[in-house]
Amino acid sequence: MSTSLQEQLQRLAVPQTMTLADSRSKASVLFDRKEAGTKTRRIIYEIGLAGLQELIALNPIFQTFENTLFNESTIDLERSVEQKDVNILLDRNISKFLQHLSPYFLLRPTLMCLEWLIRRFHIQEYNRNALLALALPYHETNTFILILQVIRIKQADQEWNWLHPLQKPGVPVPKTVLINRAASDVAFLKFVCQATLDAVKELGTRANSLQTQLNFYASVVVGALEHAARVEEWHIITILPSLLKGLQSEVLDFAAASYIVGTQLVARTPITPKLCNALVERAASVSLERLRQTAILFLVFLFDKQHRAKPQFSENTLLHLATQKWFIANLAALAKSNVYLHALYVALLQQALSAIQAEHKDSEALKSFLERLLNEVALNDDSAQEIINAFLNAYEEQPLSPQKALQDGEMIELSSDDDEEMVNNNSNFQAWYSEYLRKLERKYPVAFDHTIKEGLTSNSQEFASKRSVLKMALGFRLKTFDPSATDIYEQLYHHTAKIRAFAVQTLLANLRDYSARPQNLHLLRECLADRIADDSELVVKEILKLPTAEFVQVLGADKVAEALIAILNKVQQDAEHWAPLTAVTVQHLTSREIVETYDTNIILLALMPLLFPDSSSSNTFQAITSILKSPLSAKIGFLQELQLVRDSESF
Repeated sequence: MSTSLQEQLQRLAVPQTMTLADSRSKASVLFDRKEAGTKTRRIIYEIGLAGLQELIALNPIFQTFENTLFNESTIDLERSVEQKDVNILLDRNISKFLQHLSPYFLLRPTLMCLEWLIRRFHIQEYNRNALLALALPYHETNTFILILQVIRIKQADQEWNWLHPLQKPGVPVPKTVLINRAASDVAFLKFVCQATLDAVKELGTRANSLQTQLNFYASVVVGALEHAARVEEWHIITILPSLLKGLQSEVLDFAAASYIVGTQLVARTPITPKLCNALVERAASVSLERLRQTAILFLVFLFDKQHRAKPQFSENTLLHLATQKWFIANLAALAKSNVYLHALYVALLQQALSAIQAEHKDSEALKSFLERLLNEVALNDDSAQEIINAFLNAYEEQPLSPQKALQDGEMIELSSDDDEEMVNNNSNFQAWYSEYLRKLERKYPVAFDHTIKEGLTSNSQEFASKRSVLKMALGFRLKTFDPSATDIYEQLYHHTAKIRAFAVQTLLANLRDYSARPQNLHLLRECLADRIADDSELVVKEILKLPTAEFVQVLGADKVAEALIAILNKVQQDAEHWAPLTAVTVQHLTSREIVETYDTNIILLALMPLLFPDSSSSNTFQAITSILKSPLSAKIGFLQELQLVRDSESF
């Protein structure tokens, strides 16, 4: 019963009753309470006025408060008996004054002014939140402790009772306490965000002087997002107004702080497509030159982390960026610094390409943008491969007339004519697209090659639906649009092993004709090198039918030897499938063309598992026989001393 009565009395202890009750001691930031009680209002007023004059010398904006809060007529004002509208106006003026005080909080004139406001207007009671908004950014200073100790905080005060234990000992509030509070208390997180918004709005063009408060805002909000066990919807809703306002603010430090907050939000939790696109629009509309690269980095991170939300640019924003020289220049600088731009680059490429293909009225501007993107932003091969792949996937194929499909095993005679002419396109888009594809091939030949091969070997529906654009790309890769050439190349990298094996047969049947021209010889080397390393024994078996001399002529002895040794390793790892190739592989590896050029010690090491088998088989017997009768045996005395003691049947 007594506890209930005590709670009722605490609720009745409103500011006006508290201020009237204590007349002997006075709250003060300059004196102890007892000494402050001996100071008259006139003395405290003169102290406050002197402090104001010093602040006016630093910033003339404080002169506006000389005739309001520091007017001599306020000496006899008592808030507890004033009308409501007077107190509302007074609160508004006090909040403005405290917001302007923030940059000067650690100066003594500030304490002198606060001494007057505390004595005359009881701001520690009536304007507690505004006073804490001023002081909390300086939570590690002695000045903050002075402010905290004059504020009345009761245990029953749910909003600020967590500060109560820190008042008596007079210790600063650790940053971790503030961060943990913001992570778990929606009221405090909202207080930090709203106080920052209000201060920036009040100071306007002078808001850059709020560096301490803006740093406090960024560190507390970022810390709250980082330390929250899980970022809840209320976290996002609470920080959203200040975040969106900050991203488009003309105040440099506020905008920079907002990018930091936005990055942490994007990193910690999935966000809705609507919010994602709102962040995209604000970052893409950055107006402060010093934050342009920061905005691009934010977009790079956003498109990468929030890909499930499918962020995209609005039509107007895309066109705006396409016409801004600084945008490409900053992208190029970031790429040069090895920043992973892929997600943003792909989004720009695909959206611009889609608009161009749809014959948008600003297609020419977008084409020019993509040209500059290609010419000025240099990518490494891995990133370039992803960009080329995205470019191919973004192509919307037009319906084609039915054509006869290529049947498994169908032999195609490879033409050796080098046709340099492109196929005539029926649309302007196809002509531009194919030309851009050619430029991609020229700038990133290695990445282009890998992308095409990946597309040809893939069994996914995604690549199957892009057959015609892959053939177009393949034409640039081969420097010819001869259907027979592109078809056989496509077969050589088909995902089905049997088709690759048949393509190898065709290639070998036309070997002499195909290797007669330098360009064809380059492609032949590439194809043979890829297929000799094939993961199917069916394909490799066809390659091994080639005479060693021709094999070496095309690839060179070193590459042939390395490929053959790799096959013998596969024999050891998967004898069930690869053992039948043992003998023919050994015949190639121990031939005169190889042993006269390649290191015989390395060859011998590769053959050791066969010379000392742990099991018997006809394949091993044939291999050993080839070794002992080969040119390699004549070069290595150890082999000359070996002889077979069994026939193949008893081996």
